[in-house]
Amino acid sequence: MSGDITGAWPGLRFRYVDLPGRGLRLHVAEQGPEDGPAVLLVHGFPESWYSWRHVAPVLADAGHRVIMPSLRGYERSDKPSALDAYHPNELGDDLDALLEALGVAQVVGAAGHDWGGIAVWYLAMRHEARVGRVISMNIPHPGVFAKQWSTFRQRLKCYYFYLFARRRFAGWLWTRWNGFLIRWQLRKFAGNVPTHAELQLFADHARIDHAMRFMSGYYTKLLSLDPKEMLREVRDVSVPVRVLWGDQDPAFATELAWRTAEHCDAAKLKVRIFPGIGHFLHLQIPTVVAQAVLDALTD
Repeated sequence: MSGDITGAWPGLRFRYVDLPGRGLRLHVAEQGPEDGPAVLLVHGFPESWYSWRHVAPVLADAGHRVIMPSLRGYERSDKPSALDAYHPNELGDDLDALLEALGVAQVVGAAGHDWGGIAVWYLAMRHEARVGRVISMNIPHPGVFAKQWSTFRQRLKCYYFYLFARRRFAGWLWTRWNGFLIRWQLRKFAGNVPTHAELQLFADHARIDHAMRFMSGYYTKLLSLDPKEMLREVRDVSVPVRVLWGDQDPAFATELAWRTAEHCDAAKLKVRIFPGIGHFLHLQIPTVVAQAVLDALTD
């Protein structure tokens, strides 16, 4: 596949990648020299590879091979129907298998936002040798998340999880009116900065093969998990960690960014807070975030 997909920017390449031993195929965008140090960028909900349109060119210009998969259930990637297919463990294992298929022994950095951050954390927890450093954007270490998720206050703040957990309903409603609710959600929690036109591609991607229904499966599976069980499964990481965090995130308090130190080497942790910025910081201040990700690869 070439760069003829709507929304593609100059220098972008696409391919389908069969994941060895996983029975799954992901749709992957790439940019930059194939022999450059590899960087993994993983989108959150309800997005796709298009999330990184401002970040990837900056990293590619710096000589990096930028790898941007669409997670299982999203866009043109395969969409398993089984609920267990959306357990967070599967996300980390998908990324490990993807790098294996691409011949990448280790990425210099794995950056993820929202559910993409969860995927990156699970990659680092389960396959740490694959990751030079973690760059987490508005999502704490899963151990911190599990502890916070056990509180009524946090579940109340994340009330919308329960809407998305009704997969067929969410898949129907969020794609009505040309995907208006997807565009509304992204715009509202990105400080009303992106225009509806800029966000339309995310709505279009969520309608490919009923993707929104499968994307919502992440929430359905999450709500079926016992936080204590989640906490027992998580592991600390020893690689350097960089946390980028918009402090106006309505779902997760800024203190969670600092609490990531509970599950990593505190001497290797750096947290950068962006005052006045919402959950989708890469959409609200794209050029600032692009430079911040580049800086996080070397600082």
